[in-house]
Order: sequence, then structure tokens, then C-alpha cells
Amino acid sequence: MRAFGVALVGCALVAAACSSSVTPTPGTSQEEVSVTTVVPATTVVHATTVAPTTTLPSGAASATCVNGWITPTPGTALRKRPLDFIRRRLGLSSDDLFIVDEMRYFTGLEDVSIIEPRREVERWYVEAHLQSDPSVAGRWLIRSCNVSAGIFAEAPAGTVGFAAGTWTSHEEDGTAYDPFTPACTAANGPYCRCAWEVDACSCSDNEHLICSGPSPSVMGCLDGL
Repeated sequence: MRAFGVALVGCALVAAACSSSVTPTPGTSQEEVSVTTVVPATTVVHATTVAPTTTLPSGAASATCVNGWITPTPGTALRKRPLDFIRRRLGLSSDDLFIVDEMRYFTGLEDVSIIEPRREVERWYVEAHLQSDPSVAGRWLIRSCNVSAGIFAEAPAGTVGFAAGTWTSHEEDGTAYDPFTPACTAANGPYCRCAWEVDACSCSDNEHLICSGPSPSVMGCLDGL
């Protein structure tokens, strides 16, 4: 299994930060694998049959996933963008194709470590492996705001959840750190009594558990991963 470092392009996580094809089976996408279907010349079509539309997984809005989450449709820019960030980070070309096991897209407020401005952030969770070399695999979190975008953190393939020691991020100087120490999930409550839409977590350890990474208002979008 190869290990790859990750870096957020152009973002500092302090103070002023960045605000004939195959119908895919939910959870496993092969939209980047070219498949040719040959219909025998002797086939006679007596009626037109419309294949049922596949419903991609999604999650409803809630207190811990304020805008809900969706699975980006194969072939769209919303799906291609995070894969291009991963290719760039791993030094791959556009011809290097992924098999996507899981992808979620969701939006919400800045990470709790960002004091201001508290901008809206787009985020993707991707779990995938390289078609030509399954050992090139992993889990990635990608984020984008109006001033920068890139890979926020990476975890090895086969891991689950967001417990401390699972994910790795890098500062701009290359220093590695764990962005979830601990993650702002329901299991790690109670949270600091802050206005999450305005403030970062600033309570002391003796008062309330201090969490890090994405706000509790979006961590629920990653439930079950």
C-alpha cells in the first residue's frame, strides 16, 4: 500500500482562511472505465424498453448535516473535480482512471479552527482505488471555497471513521498533523458552548471537550464512513 502526503492548496487553517456505458451501482462507480457493449446483428427489438433510473445515495438535511449530502452524478463536473485533485496530488495523468467506491458532496460552514471569516465551504469525501493498480487507494477529504481548493486530509484504504490517528493533513510548511483530534461528532460531545456559525471553539479542556476539523453542523454528512 502506498502512502501519500496530502496538502490543502493555498489555505491556512488559522484566522483569515478560505472561506454505452454502464449504469452505476450505488456505492460503486465505474463511470471512468470505458465499456463497450456489442448487440448481436440478429437481435430483433419488438418493443422499446426503458431501463429504470438508478437513484444515487443521498442524505437528508439535519442538525449535523445542515444542507444534506448527495452522491455526484457520474460524468458531471461535480464528480470529476475531486478526482482531478487526487490525480494531481498523486502525480497521475488524466488517463489514470479510478474506481470510486464512495463519494459524498456536501456544503457547510468553515472548520472550527477558523476564526474568521466563516465562509461557506464545499466538501467531498472520496473513497477510491486506481483501476490499473488497486494498491493505489485511499480515502480523501477535499474542500473548496472562494479563494482556494484542494485535498484537506487523507486516510489509508481500509480504515473507517474519523478517530484520532486515522487521518493526516499537512501545514503549508509540510508539517503533518491530525485534523480530527477529536472529530466534532456526536460521539465526542459535549461540544464547547460556542456559536458555531460565528465562532471557533474556544472553551477550555476543563469545561468542555474541544474538537477539531469540520464543524459539528456538517460532520453528520460523514456518518457511516
